[in-house]
Amino acid sequence: GLQPGECGELWNLTHPEKVRAIHQAYVDAGAEVLLTNTFQANPEALAKHGCEGQLGQIIEAAMKLARLHETSQHFVIASIGPLSVLEEGRRWQRRWARQIVPAMATADAILLETFTPVLAARRIRGFIRMTLPSFRNFPIFISATYLRNAAGELGTPWQVRSGATFWIPPEFHALLAGIAHSRSFTALGVNCGRDIGMDAII
Repeated sequence: GLQPGECGELWNLTHPEKVRAIHQAYVDAGAEVLLTNTFQANPEALAKHGCEGQLGQIIEAAMKLARLHETSQHFVIASIGPLSVLEEGRRWQRRWARQIVPAMATADAILLETFTPVLAARRIRGFIRMTLPSFRNFPIFISATYLRNAAGELGTPWQVRSGATFWIPPEFHALLAGIAHSRSFTALGVNCGRDIGMDAII
């Protein structure tokens, strides 16, 4: 029932029964891990819908909905989607982390989803660690996404948008792997597979 252009994250407050039903359907199908409905729960995205003042409530509701029941055994991963302001290098990440991270404290892990600006991801990871002492050893995952240019070459969204001719997915993941090796991130992934198949991902 979500309409085009509608704020899906706001449904945690306005249609909680539908969000919970989706989570329950995954569990009923055998899922052991649920991802929260918080992909664009950030001040920048919510401001477009006039509900940035409800950020904390939206995230807290999302955590409870994904947990389903107090006795549930599945894992809950809090989703943090990309933020264009981070790509532009604006200095509000610390305030952003203080708004978002505490509300995600009940999750079992955090996923930086669809992230390709590596430096932004590293800064966010640092802010997550600093925001709550208990998050020092908290699992933080990062998942990148790729697009193809007109020639069919794979690159990061930034490369595709900028028309860059130097395509470096292997080098990009080598950099991520280096970050993971230093224990900055717990796991690496690829998402949004419209332009990339399993062979390329592997």
